[in-house]
Amino acid sequence: MKQNTDNNMDFEQMREQLALLEKKLESQEIINRDLIKASMRDKLKWIKQYIIGEMVVVPIMTLALIFFSLKYGIPVIFSIIVFVGCMIDIFLDWKVNVTPMKDSDFSEENLLETAKKLQKMKRQRKTQTIVGCILVVVIFAGLLVWAMTCNITDEGTIKNWAIQGGVVGGVVGSIIGVYAARKIYKKMQDTNDEVIRQIDEMTEGEE
Repeated sequence: MKQNTDNNMDFEQMREQLALLEKKLESQEIINRDLIKASMRDKLKWIKQYIIGEMVVVPIMTLALIFFSLKYGIPVIFSIIVFVGCMIDIFLDWKVNVTPMKDSDFSEENLLETAKKLQKMKRQRKTQTIVGCILVVVIFAGLLVWAMTCNITDEGTIKNWAIQGGVVGGVVGSIIGVYAARKIYKKMQDTNDEVIRQIDEMTEGEE
C-alpha cells in the first residue's frame, strides 16, 4: 500500500515537472517570437531614417543649386525643377515605405497581411525607382542640351566655361546619383525580402 502511495506521489511530481517544463517552453517560444518581431521592426527602421535624411539634404542641395545658377547664369528653372522632382520623390518614398506600416502589423494575427503589404511595397518601389531614374536622365539631358546650344557662340567657342563645367559636372553627378539610387533601392528590396522570409517562417502552415 505504501509503495503504491509513493508511486502515485512520484507520478504526480513528474506530471507537475512536465507541466512546468511545458510552460517554460511555451514562454520561451513566445519570447523568441517577440524578439523576431522586434528584429523585423528594426530591419525596416533604417528606411524611415533614410527618408528623413532626404528631407534635410534636399533643401540644402536646392539652395546650393540656386546659388550656382544665379552666379553663373544658368536658368533657375532647372533648380526649381530638380527641387520639385526631389520633393515629389520624397513624398512618394514616405507614402510607399513609411505610411503603410503600423505597429500593429507585427502582431500575430496580422503577420500574413503584413507580408502581402511588404510585397506590394516592393512593386510600388520598383515602379517609383524606374520612373524617377528616367526623369533624372531627361532633366539633365535637357540641361546638357541647353548648355551645348545656348552657351556656344556661332563660331563654336564656349561663352562661359563655368557653366559648361557645372553642367557637365551635374550630368556626371546625376549618373553617380542614379547608381547610388540603384544600390539603395536594392538594399530596401533585400530588407523587405528578409522580413517576408521571417514572416513566412513564423506563419508556416497558417492560411
